[in-house]
Amino acid sequence: MRAVISALALGAALLASLTACTASPQVATATVGPDGFEAVLEGVSVTGGPGVAPEGTLVTLEKSDAALESGVDIPLNALAQGVKVRLGDGLQPEEPITLTFDIDETAISEEEWSTDSTLVMLSRSEGGAVDLVETVREGNTVTATAEHLSWFWPAQVDIGHLLEEVAAFVAHALDADLPPPPCFERTATAPSGLEYLMLAAGPIWPCISADGQEITVDLYAATSSPYRAKSSPAVVGETLPGTDGDGVLHALASEYVPTAEGGVVFGGGTAARFTFDVHEPPELFEAQQDLGMLIGSVLLTLLDIIVDDSVTLDGAGKYDCLAGTVETGADMSSADGQNAERVFTTVLDCFATLPGLDHGAKLVLGLLGAVPALFTELVVGMATELDSEQAVKLAVSSRLPSWPISFDGIGPIIVDETTWEEAASWGPFTGEVFEAPGLGVCAAGGWYDTGTIYDGVTLVAENAGERPDTVDVVSVGTSAHTGIAAEVRATTAEGIGLGATEESVQAAYPDAQTRPAFDEPEVATEYILDDGDDRAIVIYVRDGVVTRVSVGNLPAVEWTDGCG
Repeated sequence: MRAVISALALGAALLASLTACTASPQVATATVGPDGFEAVLEGVSVTGGPGVAPEGTLVTLEKSDAALESGVDIPLNALAQGVKVRLGDGLQPEEPITLTFDIDETAISEEEWSTDSTLVMLSRSEGGAVDLVETVREGNTVTATAEHLSWFWPAQVDIGHLLEEVAAFVAHALDADLPPPPCFERTATAPSGLEYLMLAAGPIWPCISADGQEITVDLYAATSSPYRAKSSPAVVGETLPGTDGDGVLHALASEYVPTAEGGVVFGGGTAARFTFDVHEPPELFEAQQDLGMLIGSVLLTLLDIIVDDSVTLDGAGKYDCLAGTVETGADMSSADGQNAERVFTTVLDCFATLPGLDHGAKLVLGLLGAVPALFTELVVGMATELDSEQAVKLAVSSRLPSWPISFDGIGPIIVDETTWEEAASWGPFTGEVFEAPGLGVCAAGGWYDTGTIYDGVTLVAENAGERPDTVDVVSVGTSAHTGIAAEVRATTAEGIGLGATEESVQAAYPDAQTRPAFDEPEVATEYILDDGDDRAIVIYVRDGVVTRVSVGNLPAVEWTDGCG
């Protein structure tokens, strides 16, 4: 994204001089007197006051038709031919000199960004050092002062070129169609057997995985544009650097320190990672384009264009300057242009204080800071047009795999083998240990969050003591609700599960024992399958529909609540 300086059109010029001056088509000379000197070529005059150099010193003013190789990357448009000023055999002036150029007014841009403050004087010393000097315009002339002799050219800083560079950068960031990561659309299975799945939403690719007692969600942007994501439940995430990051976007996102309230910044090849305990699994994510971060990356790009390749800036200092874009960026919108402009100018002012930045670069940063609306309106406008200001919501769906129901248990919960602590570690478990009349100390618990896949999964440990050991009874469904039928996929080998009709139960198990349910004898019937070895499956049918299936040891499995 480096810019190059426009070649200066150099042509023949007539020379003119004052007292003690000889001339040729490209050269004028003068001699320093008590009052200084004045050397004149057609369209150019250079003056120095008393004490500028020892009296009698020869002043040479020379034009050149050689192509300009300035050594700077700031885009400039030439307004006149350049000249070289020499004092004697290489003296430097002891006082500033003044240069006045006639300029080609038709070469001055008529774009909105064009102001007299964009007219500058480019200087280049014999050693190659380059600088920009402010000028004062009066009609078709510009005047500047210089403290070191070198080549000088009047020019206009091409803000329009910088705007084009910014537009190209933003368009690339917003339009880049990045492929989904390999982990996209994979499911994650928790220790309980619960499966989690996330689908893409808008420009965000989600990945979910499970490892032991943790569930991890990674969010990737389908574009290079920066986003900020928050999770529910809220956790502090992290930004994962990418292996093929997109320059300043990648660097800026990687610098941001995530918080639970502020979210995680990602984009430009980086990803956002959130880690959850299985007891508090992820539910929802909101990701929104971060215009502040986009403006920050634009500012870094401008700095990269303006600063010469040979200059090394303190990277930490650059990112310190961008702190404002990080903190306020998530709240920016197309209706918040003033805030965006304030951030833009504040960061540019901070850039200008970075060690190692030459005067010319500081001058251009100041010029950009004088027209912040042009840049912020461009960035915000393109972002609004090519993307949405609305937050993208990514829900985490979860489901219970089709668990087999047998005399052994239900799914991964095996009667007399699965420990109480193991089962309780699988999800948002609720349980208690209590005294059951006639049965001693009993423990009952499970997952009861209405509307989730855990709704109505119950475990019972009979004669548990103070620390329940293995599970005696496991149930799916409830005796009072039928909505659970669509949530838990658990069936017997004959296909009977929640939601099955009473007719299908009778057809599958014609020899099952039946009895009115203890708690609802008028509307509910229990179908009991006995393995002949103190183990049974009890199918609870209410209003003609299976609403609960229990597997466990007798007699606990025959009680509605397991512990009587």
